[in-house]
Amino acid sequence: MKRDAFAQLKTKRAEELSGELPAAREKLRALKQEAIFGKLKNVRGIRAARKHVARLLTLIAEQTSP
Repeated sequence: MKRDAFAQLKTKRAEELSGELPAAREKLRALKQEAIFGKLKNVRGIRAARKHVARLLTLIAEQTSP
């Protein structure tokens, strides 16, 4: 993820990030499934998707904590 994309995520509110989280998790699940069936060419996509989910969860936790 580029710095610009991360900066855009930081400007979003926790509700918007929570709305984006299910789609990111679904993408990660689909990539894992493709890897299991041998259809995935770029395995690094799994790592990127996992980090994206982690970034979303981190930003949500930072914004919701007092």
